[in-house]
Amino acid sequence: MRPRILIIGSGAVAAVYAHHLVQAGCQVTFLVRDKSSANSAMPRQLHQYQFIGKPTATQQRLRVITQAYPDWDQVWLTLPSDALTSPWLAEQLAVFGSDTPLISWTPDFRDDEILRKIYKGPLQHGLIGLISFHTPLPGEKTPTEGFGYLLPPGSAILDNSRVGQQAAALLRTGGLPAKCIKDLEWFSARSTSVMVPLIAGLEMANWSLSEMRSSKWLGIACQSCRQATLISANYMQRDAGISAKLPQPLLVSMITRLAPKVMPFPLETYLQYHFSKVGVQTRQMLDHWIEEGNAGGLDASALQTLRAGLQ
Repeated sequence: MRPRILIIGSGAVAAVYAHHLVQAGCQVTFLVRDKSSANSAMPRQLHQYQFIGKPTATQQRLRVITQAYPDWDQVWLTLPSDALTSPWLAEQLAVFGSDTPLISWTPDFRDDEILRKIYKGPLQHGLIGLISFHTPLPGEKTPTEGFGYLLPPGSAILDNSRVGQQAAALLRTGGLPAKCIKDLEWFSARSTSVMVPLIAGLEMANWSLSEMRSSKWLGIACQSCRQATLISANYMQRDAGISAKLPQPLLVSMITRLAPKVMPFPLETYLQYHFSKVGVQTRQMLDHWIEEGNAGGLDASALQTLRAGLQ
């Protein structure tokens, strides 16, 4: 029997994972709040970027529903973290049986705390490693309207549970690089502790990598990364180790000079376009680190400076 997977959300990430699950022979359905939204329109074009060569296009036409029902092998949650407290989501999750595994792809280190209050079944984790976005990007004429994506190594990282291994195997069969690791929860927390403050620093520098490198925001963002790592470690009762010393401004400067040269699309345009859309999530994550830092007596001064700048 074909694996039946319900994906909550139908945006750029959901579209890409769904495409590769279908390639693996899965029966995939999207669950959305508003079937008439642009993210839910079918059919739609998916444009896979390559580091060398032009994007390749694929048409996607999958079923979209607005009301959940049981009888799924897996449910994947691809909404932003700030959507987890919506009454609509709680209503949908209440439909599933206690034996239906839910894979959450949300990034906030406190998401488990929220999800366990509204979902009684087994909860697993996934970390998004791909890059996906609406096309064309602002200022570009090609490719046509749809979703663009790039698949680096580790485009999907899942926990080492039976469910995680099954999901990773399906994605690999469908052509998407996926792997499982132990203690994904802590690995994910470390990753987002680095990425989110740097994105906030970039926003404070008007989404300009060169401006961020030459401004005070690079140092503040790097210090915020280290503070967020220590706060996450304290919350999860982990040893931060060397992660608490990264990143350093010199390393970030080097990476931000190199990355735009190797990306097959304008990196700054993508970063501004994508992370402006999830700006509420960015601010929520900063707030959570500050709250947990204050509660645990840990330094959150750089995080507070960064958050104040984003008011």
